[in-house]
Amino acid sequence: MGGMFAFMGSQYRIEMDDRDFFIDLLQFHRRLRSLVAIELKVGESQPEYVGKMQFYLTALDRQVRQEDENPSIGIVLHKALFSKISCFVYMQCWSMAQVLV
Repeated sequence: MGGMFAFMGSQYRIEMDDRDFFIDLLQFHRRLRSLVAIELKVGESQPEYVGKMQFYLTALDRQVRQEDENPSIGIVLHKALFSKISCFVYMQCWSMAQVLV
């Protein structure tokens, strides 16, 4: 991931309403000063990926993010049919960018 990322955990646990949720990978980007939640998926993109990531970003910003840090960023990587890998990047403004690798 590069030298600017610091690993914070895999299957990072977030608790909401006495329920546990797990983010596949949680990193911290030192230059951006943002938490980066990464979800790994297999198959075609599903609409629920957006809602799940928005939920994670909100929870991270409320429970984990420090006051001097920027809002969290979410990345959903999924292997689609025909071996293309798509990457969707989510930010708190709810805008989304797609990058094909």
